[in-house]
Amino acid sequence: GWRGIELGGDADADADAEALRAAAVAAPPLDDVAAEQGRLDADDLRVAFGGLDGSVTLYSTALDPLATVAACHGAVRGVRLLSGDRIGFGCRYGTAGLAHHVAPDHALVVEHHVAFPAPIGMFAIDPGASMMVATSGATAFIHDLRSGMTVRRDGHPEMISAVSLPTPGSDAITTADAIGTVRIWDRPAGPADVLAELSAATFGASFAPDGRSVTSFGPDGAVRTIDLAGGAVTELRGHTGFVAGVEFASDGETMATASWDGTARVWRRSDGKCLRVFTSHHSVVQDVRYLDR
Repeated sequence: GWRGIELGGDADADADAEALRAAAVAAPPLDDVAAEQGRLDADDLRVAFGGLDGSVTLYSTALDPLATVAACHGAVRGVRLLSGDRIGFGCRYGTAGLAHHVAPDHALVVEHHVAFPAPIGMFAIDPGASMMVATSGATAFIHDLRSGMTVRRDGHPEMISAVSLPTPGSDAITTADAIGTVRIWDRPAGPADVLAELSAATFGASFAPDGRSVTSFGPDGAVRTIDLAGGAVTELRGHTGFVAGVEFASDGETMATASWDGTARVWRRSDGKCLRVFTSHHSVVQDVRYLDR
């Protein structure tokens, strides 16, 4: 979500806004200006530089080169020194990532890459390397490095010209554009909890009617019921082919499964016992339904 503040509201402010619009029209596009400049960040021990050729180079404070890596295809749009000998970087043509300095090898190693759906105008990353923000025109893309999820934020009428990441005690992300609109965005939700790590691929899942468990299924023929409270996994075996679907009875006491082995099965949920096997099909069974009569 977002909360917007439009700067202006009186005659003087409107005149200022018109002047800003005129300046924005007369000036070179921000993307073109940014492309003509390298990117720099420094702390007490290091200096990081992102070049127009896509390289990211780490220097000592005496400007002795320590390591370099070809991080981008095209100009580097942002570079940031992070804790743990890491560097965050954003690339003009829609990618960003993290590089790690391996001092004994005099090397920078790219350890994480993120692909955004559009060219990057501005790039920012928080000091803890938990979140990246990339802008493209009037759109901001917020990527959570913990969950791997990217969310898109639209709402600015003009190109975004400034980005501010959350400060201690706040989760708000602030963006501003060339005609004076400032928006505050809520940080995306954190990564989802891991309920279970199953031993086989999962191609589908269904919640039980009581909401206390979820049943997964897939190509190995097993049906797995996962308890939502504790994560305990119960495997139901009997199918010899891909399980394509699961359906629960309205009373929640049984469930039916459909399989490419040509059968459908009914299971008692309380103890996982197979109550019935339907074998009269002459091909794969893709789906199954209960009929209330």
